[in-house]
Amino acid sequence: MVGYITKSRSKAIFFIATGIWFYRILLDYLYVQTVVPLFGYSGFHANNQINKYFLSWVILFIFTPIIIKMFKKSTLSSLIIILLSFLSFIPFTCMIAFHSYTTEFIISNIVYWLALFIFYNTIPTIKLVRVTNDKFIKLILSLIVLIFFAVILFISWRYTGFRLSINLMNVYDIRSEATMYQLPSFLSYIYSASKAINPVLIVYFMSRKKYSIASFIFFIQLLSFSINGSKTVFFTTVLAVLLYWIYNDNLKNKLPWFFFLISLLGLLEFYIVKSYLIIGFIIRRVFFVPNLLNYYYYDFFSIHTPDYLKQSFLRHIGFESPYIPIDNLIATIYFGKPDMGANNGLFSDAYANFGIFGLLIMPLLVVLSFKFFDACSEGLDTKIFIVSGITLAFIFISSFFFTVLFTHGFLALCLILYLLPRDKLYR
Repeated sequence: MVGYITKSRSKAIFFIATGIWFYRILLDYLYVQTVVPLFGYSGFHANNQINKYFLSWVILFIFTPIIIKMFKKSTLSSLIIILLSFLSFIPFTCMIAFHSYTTEFIISNIVYWLALFIFYNTIPTIKLVRVTNDKFIKLILSLIVLIFFAVILFISWRYTGFRLSINLMNVYDIRSEATMYQLPSFLSYIYSASKAINPVLIVYFMSRKKYSIASFIFFIQLLSFSINGSKTVFFTTVLAVLLYWIYNDNLKNKLPWFFFLISLLGLLEFYIVKSYLIIGFIIRRVFFVPNLLNYYYYDFFSIHTPDYLKQSFLRHIGFESPYIPIDNLIATIYFGKPDMGANNGLFSDAYANFGIFGLLIMPLLVVLSFKFFDACSEGLDTKIFIVSGITLAFIFISSFFFTVLFTHGFLALCLILYLLPRDKLYR
């Protein structure tokens, strides 16, 4: 199991803490020297306010021991929260220092993260009764997997002619084309759920030494990426394979330095190669854009009525939202692009649907879902933890909670993990 690996507890804490702080220092430099000059047109700017810079570091120092505490836990959900901290919270502290965040927004965001950590540490674990009929489980699992594969193959054949692309530079053209497909609802759901499930299955079959099946699923994922250009599909699939080969029990403690290394590679690419692929696709898009969108969502819904889930499942029972699709609304107002989807999750979801009350409601729901996920994945191999954690961290950052549950395959992934066999290889 993923655990808190250390011979000397104090040395391990120092190692993690310094990784957090060096990662933040490098983010500061990258934001000011690369993100703002290259992408300032999309809303990034740098204000040199010493009081905001000092405040940002005070906040990070306060949260550092809270984040480090998550490294002591051995659950999948603790890994997800660690990843969310590095993907979202630490970049948020960076933007406190340089962006024109209001004090009210900063406080609201901090309340959200505090609630998330407090709920996680106080809500007890969930235990599920496991089905012991192995033949029945294998039958159901096989049927589900075959359905997912068949749907991807059908969509790829019907709408793209089995197009196979690994070009990250034309993903927006592919996405624009994908909006015209008009998939039936059940196909759309299965296709979306497969994005989260297939990386897990790749690692599962690799662990079983069934590399031909794993290779076929990898091919299926490339077809899936070629259908709508989702970079999440591409990166989680590649990471699933890489982590299978490089993972060891010390990896979790090294995560802060892994994020530092990604940032450093982006900096070296910018100055040596004179390109900014890492900065554009990872530093800007993954670390900073969600935090920029959080502010835009707050800015709009702090003066307008929350949606109260009317664009979520409540629309199916007669409730009507006063807004056009919220992601298009934010894109229209703040980017001037009505066709753009400014999807975002976590804080944006909380504030868009419940206003200030969402700062407590949504972290509670997120934590409960994480605890349920722990129960479904209990007893599985650590490598599956890693893949699932990375996939879910990306999904939760970029999507509303109930969209994650019902559209992006969270519940289907829970079912798959619950059904996967627990034998000696997975204990």
